[in-house]
Amino acid sequence: MKRLFKILPLLSLAAALLLSTESAQAATIAANTQIINTATLTYNDGTVKTSQATAVVLYALVPANPTINLGPTPTPIPYAGAASNLNNTFILTNNSNGMDSFNLVTTITGQTNTSGAGAIVASPSSPVALGATITSAVGTTTRLIVPFDGSGAVAHPGMINGLVTGKTISIGGATGYTVGTVVNNPATGGISYIDFSPAYGGPVAAGVQVGEYVTVTVNVTAGTQDPAHPSDPVTVSKNLKATSPTTGATVTSGSITDTFTSGNAKLLKYVRNTTTNAAGDVAGKLNHGGHDYFQGGVPAAPNDKLEYMLFAANQGPVIVTGAGIADQLPITYVTFLTGQYGGTDIAYESAGGIITNLSATGLYNAGTGVLSVPVGYLPNHSIDPGTSVFVYYIVQVKP
Repeated sequence: MKRLFKILPLLSLAAALLLSTESAQAATIAANTQIINTATLTYNDGTVKTSQATAVVLYALVPANPTINLGPTPTPIPYAGAASNLNNTFILTNNSNGMDSFNLVTTITGQTNTSGAGAIVASPSSPVALGATITSAVGTTTRLIVPFDGSGAVAHPGMINGLVTGKTISIGGATGYTVGTVVNNPATGGISYIDFSPAYGGPVAAGVQVGEYVTVTVNVTAGTQDPAHPSDPVTVSKNLKATSPTTGATVTSGSITDTFTSGNAKLLKYVRNTTTNAAGDVAGKLNHGGHDYFQGGVPAAPNDKLEYMLFAANQGPVIVTGAGIADQLPITYVTFLTGQYGGTDIAYESAGGIITNLSATGLYNAGTGVLSVPVGYLPNHSIDPGTSVFVYYIVQVKP
């Protein structure tokens, strides 16, 4: 019997890509891509017959260092003890060719006017696993064409390399995209894809890295303020480190600095109707200088004049410095009046009841309606402990 033996290697698209250089492999092939090699035996035992055998290899994860970007610097808050805390955010992006994990650690890099400041990673839990893939063909502005994920994804048809509906991704380094439908198609010649939104700037090319990114929240506690400087702010700086369990490589972010202010000064605002002397809400009433002022509930009619009183008090044990008030007037409804206090525009009352009349020139911006008044009767606009200052001005309700 005559037999003919013929071996025919059949390579998948992914295997064909492997014919390029090693550096290109890492740049263009997604993890868990199936490298399929099929051999065919053809023989004749009276009739021509064939027999096939297939070997499947999964392309490996090639870890890459993640990217850590800083979130916004938190708005300062008053210091209210060692447990005073603020949340900081860092953006961690997976740059690998497949799902990768990272151990997260935050470190205090500096602190002023305090001791024992602390920081912990509040979310997500560490280690954090982030999905990723690399496109295998040109897609559309809302669809990524990617290799079939051969790592058991038949049991997870809606997941490719850790990417599922709702994940936030970067495409070629551009952020702000959300995963929609995911189709992991194991059929020979089948197309796997990931839909996303909003639309990309053009059809997404082949060989583009797609990486999940996540917001990492770090909670910072202020620690114990230096008792020798109770009026000085507390600052705490920290960074985020992400370490790959696979390679041991660590990426360290820049630092974010939190500020906890002394919290010694307090500002209150009152108003009275000088035209009618109509009363407001009794709960917010303050009698000062022989007049009743109210925090709310004062009725006003067109052309009525209203006197506002800004009350700044230092409730702490030490001097506060650099004090100033910026007041946004509701200029849609009122007009700032000049010359109401002895021919000048603003009355300023320092501690001890000393009243100084001030010009609003340089203090009031008629275009924006912002009145900016430096306060304090000592150099550097300081207010002594336990004392208060007052600023008065008058507006008229528009007809």
